[in-house]
Amino acid sequence: MHEGVYIWQRQHGLLDNFRGSWLHLRAWLTGSDPYVVGPSFRGSFWDLNFEQQAAVVGDYFVLKRAPFLDRETGLDARTIERLYWEFRRVAGP
Repeated sequence: MHEGVYIWQRQHGLLDNFRGSWLHLRAWLTGSDPYVVGPSFRGSFWDLNFEQQAAVVGDYFVLKRAPFLDRETGLDARTIERLYWEFRRVAGP
């Protein structure tokens, strides 16, 4: 699911090689994790970077299929659900 979001992002002009490289370089230089959102996040799906967006969609499916597994974003289940449905309203079925 995570990788499928990249395809959707690229098809809609939201992702290019420069953005991806820059995000990972900046994360490496600062010692941060580009996938983690954090438990206090209250923004929109569209406020997240492209890795976090893909991680939210991946976490949604982990939550639905194997809720005992750790989630990549660090978000609670309710926030994952809210963000996932923001994405689906735009992405469609």
